[in-house]
Amino acid sequence: MTTVAYTCPFVPAEWIRAHGLKASRIVPPGRGHGGLMEATEGLCPFARALLNDLAGRHAASPAVFTTVCDQMRRAAEVFAARCPDRPCFVMNVPATWQTPAAMGLYVDELCRLGGFLVGLGGSAPTDEQLTEVMLDHDNARRKLIAARDGLTARQYAELLADSGRCGIEAVGDACRAAQANHKTDAVPLAIVGGPLLGGHFEVFDIVERFGGRIVLDATAGGELTSPAPLDRRRAAENPLAALAEAYFGAIPHAMRRPDSMLHDYLARELAARGARGVLLHRQLWCDLWHGQLPRVRQRTALPVLDIDVADEDADFGRQAGRIQAFMEMLVGEGR
Repeated sequence: MTTVAYTCPFVPAEWIRAHGLKASRIVPPGRGHGGLMEATEGLCPFARALLNDLAGRHAASPAVFTTVCDQMRRAAEVFAARCPDRPCFVMNVPATWQTPAAMGLYVDELCRLGGFLVGLGGSAPTDEQLTEVMLDHDNARRKLIAARDGLTARQYAELLADSGRCGIEAVGDACRAAQANHKTDAVPLAIVGGPLLGGHFEVFDIVERFGGRIVLDATAGGELTSPAPLDRRRAAENPLAALAEAYFGAIPHAMRRPDSMLHDYLARELAARGARGVLLHRQLWCDLWHGQLPRVRQRTALPVLDIDVADEDADFGRQAGRIQAFMEMLVGEGR
């Protein structure tokens, strides 16, 4: 079965699976520095690491990019130029989201993506087939959410990544094994910002080492970009429209204009989970999340630690001391 690789949360795995192909949402395992895409200007560490991951895959492996940021648009250009024989698709995702025209454009792009998938050997799904796949994915996401409190923050983040990379089949056993195993006296934090590289998942361990726990993973690869629960009545009437509404109509990505959806989400979830501080994670040169820093500070009214990740950062070692000091401050405030 052909595997279609992508990383953008606005690419629905259900749409790919319904066409009879395998969907794999990539979390690049390593840093952006080095590799086949070393000499590439205009790319953030995540985009470069993504290209290195794609370049190391099978010669016929297709890739889907989107227009959510300048870095991803540039990555698509570089991939097409350096891997001209590889199937490549660029999906346009409107930044505006409050008009029927924007939703209509997104649906049109899904249909255009469907044509690309058929060209790879897939087949256009019937409404019944699409609905079945959507229900399977929605059920898997519900199980993930139910298991969250029984997993460490890192386990939950890795399970989210595994379910995107390997498919919803990765969810079952891990969810059944979930049990409460975290300290109840830990200082609750949120991590907000751009997507984490695989090597950066240790940030969850670092926070726990210094007496905290990430209770909200609002990074672009975490809970922030999970689609909304499926409207099952809507899916029975018009499954493609229901799919578009769950993704384009609900994901509060930082690229949305206006960005009120993001800040409404953060206000709601930070309060619900009792977060006492925020780690704002961003790739160096990421204008999108750098621009959100003052807004997050203003709107959350919580202490915010700005963490910038550069090409040479294979792990979070450079940030450990700053995180420790941030945690000590929060612990002191709580006394």
